[in-house]
Amino acid sequence: MPDRPPREDMRRSKTLNALILVTLVTVIVALGYLGNYYLGVGSSHQITWYPTNPFCNVAERRCTASLGQRGEISLSLDKRETVHDALIQASVSSLKPSKVDVLLEARDRGRVVETMTLDKIAPHRFVGRLPLDWCNVPHMRWRLKVVVHSGQQNLGGWFDFDTTCKNGRAVSALESSAR
Repeated sequence: MPDRPPREDMRRSKTLNALILVTLVTVIVALGYLGNYYLGVGSSHQITWYPTNPFCNVAERRCTASLGQRGEISLSLDKRETVHDALIQASVSSLKPSKVDVLLEARDRGRVVETMTLDKIAPHRFVGRLPLDWCNVPHMRWRLKVVVHSGQQNLGGWFDFDTTCKNGRAVSALESSAR
């Protein structure tokens, strides 16, 4: 049988070959990203952040943040134990946390003011005292970042609240949230 020349409609153009290659590379990158996200492959120091309900004010009531499919963290700020600090109570579900860290930052400045590790009082419960004695404006806006360390995973959520300041000292966040 004689060799037939290739038909025009059976040849792929260079543009089509390039588009196929770009599509394959995109699919491989997407699969790598999803594998990293769901399997937790990566640095053990990397924190995966999850947002909380923006309408929950931790100064008024206990707020909960979903940590993806891995669990939840709930946090409450109770009335101040002393003049300048509040009691933080955190509970973690569906995880076995080794420790829980808290970072207090001024939201309007994006600057960390205080960093602390909460004390473990039960397998899934942690407490600590949060100093709120740093104030330089009449109304402070805070972000409380909570990091749960569990095995090779570091998962975090954040909680926003406001305080009113008098004479350079924060007054109870519970008083300011009632306004």
